[in-house]
Amino acid sequence: MLTRRQALAGTAALAMTSRSALAAAPLRIGMLSVKSGALAAGGRQMEDGFRLFLRERGNRIAGREVEFIVADTGGQPALAKTRAQELVQRSGVHVVVGPVAAFEALAISDYLQEAGVPFLCASAAAEDLTQRRLNPWFVRTSSTSAQPCHPLGEYAARDLGYKRIIAIADDFAFGQEQTSGFQRAFEAAGGNHPEQALGAAERRRLRLLHRPDQRYRCRLRRLRRRQRPALPATIRRVRPEAEDPDCRSDDHGG
Repeated sequence: MLTRRQALAGTAALAMTSRSALAAAPLRIGMLSVKSGALAAGGRQMEDGFRLFLRERGNRIAGREVEFIVADTGGQPALAKTRAQELVQRSGVHVVVGPVAAFEALAISDYLQEAGVPFLCASAAAEDLTQRRLNPWFVRTSSTSAQPCHPLGEYAARDLGYKRIIAIADDFAFGQEQTSGFQRAFEAAGGNHPEQALGAAERRRLRLLHRPDQRYRCRLRRLRRRQRPALPATIRRVRPEAEDPDCRSDDHGG
């Protein structure tokens, strides 16, 4: 008959065996990166930085060997969700790192929360993930989209005395949140609401500026001629003028 002491000894031995097996198993980390397109530079830097972190620690975290798996989202929300599902269901990762863009993070957050997989966000700055759509599995290591723009909006209104502002940004989550954050702080500090400060024709031009057509240089020159006092900008990249034949017509046609 098995005694109580023998049962306790067997349980302890089993626990030690399980712990040893867990320590021997690799820690699988999946990264959602971008390999091509306008966001590729950010994806490459994020991946290089994480590889440097692992190399400096002998590719081990908490005594466990790390298996690092990188998936390319192409900078597309739908593909980002597909890649996240593949990392969790096929590769069996224990944690997901990335992605690059805010709209990608918003697309995968609900799935990772349902799957109970830790979500370490080192780039995407979507505010909702730590505010309105709080994910308890989400850890942010960077600022939110609007966070740096709050002091800028206050400084522009209070210290520089600006009353009228035009902002230029890409028309997706990151650019929208940045300009909204600037606007909130700018108005709270005494600046005017853009819809109040601009006429109908200028409001139409403002809407054009929010289209992600990358013809920013032409827009900037046009606004400079109108002598606007300030221009906070959130821009991924600017197309060279020589590549855009419409830039000359915009410049001369006003």
